[in-house]
Amino acid sequence: IEVFNGEQLAGTGTKQNGIVAVGVWPVGATIDVTPPTSQEHHETLAFTLETAAPVAWTLNDGSTLTGDRVRITPEQHEEGDAALQALELVAANIPSITVTKTVVVRDCNGNGVPDAEDIANGTSLDLNGNGAPDECEALTTTSLSTGFDQQSGGLTAAGADDDDWRVVEPGSARAAKVVNNPPAAWRTLAQSRWIAPDANRGASLPGVTTIAYERCFCLAEEADAVTLDLRLRADNEIAEVTLNGQSLNGSGGAFNDLEPLALTRSGRVGDGLFVAGANCLRVTVTDHGIFTGLNVAGSVSATGGACAPNVTP
Repeated sequence: IEVFNGEQLAGTGTKQNGIVAVGVWPVGATIDVTPPTSQEHHETLAFTLETAAPVAWTLNDGSTLTGDRVRITPEQHEEGDAALQALELVAANIPSITVTKTVVVRDCNGNGVPDAEDIANGTSLDLNGNGAPDECEALTTTSLSTGFDQQSGGLTAAGADDDDWRVVEPGSARAAKVVNNPPAAWRTLAQSRWIAPDANRGASLPGVTTIAYERCFCLAEEADAVTLDLRLRADNEIAEVTLNGQSLNGSGGAFNDLEPLALTRSGRVGDGLFVAGANCLRVTVTDHGIFTGLNVAGSVSATGGACAPNVTP
């Protein structure tokens, strides 16, 4: 082992079998060729470790040499060349690390292979040449309709739980119920059903004037071209609709209105409205007694994309 301080040899250590303790954070490591010590010996590969400033190198025999470069060369024998068979570096006592470069590896299709490699080896197409696999840019649409079964693609049975919409106020959060035998005055939106805290014709809750419903959906970090499209009715009417705590409208959408309350918002993840992960839509309904319920038809669509169809925050 040779320790250098600049170009000057600071000292050597020999027969250092076993562990050599080096308590530094290196700035460079190279394999170099040491000159022969005699005409009979061939050149030998050595390992060189450099530091930004002189440090103390503690050798296996307990001695210490100070310098900014250490070269480890295996012992040579007359019968042939020597070889450096093993060398282990262990970092310890590092006070700080400064990150000078970061590389983000995208894997939008979740196959464990970076997107760039998928495109390069032909696993994924990139017909528009924007660096994103085409399958990640396919439009994914998730239904947000009340009383709609995501798995079967059909309507949920009357009286059953709506697996996606929850009643979150008043009381503890629980599944909304698909209303049995809704009142004749309720206009039902296509491909949806009315939901309420009570499945029995949407009976009002005693002493309750406002009821809040929530539906959460998931968007991936790469989601773009996100479109939220909703049509809503309620008994007696909609008080407010929010997404991730931001208001989307004023009021309207009474149960017997000829036209429902229509809401559309477009954007992308990170635009201040849509976020990566759980996005929660909340609808607050005003109730004047007897019957109450909520009817929503709509969807959220995105490219690159939507993740799980429903997510509970």
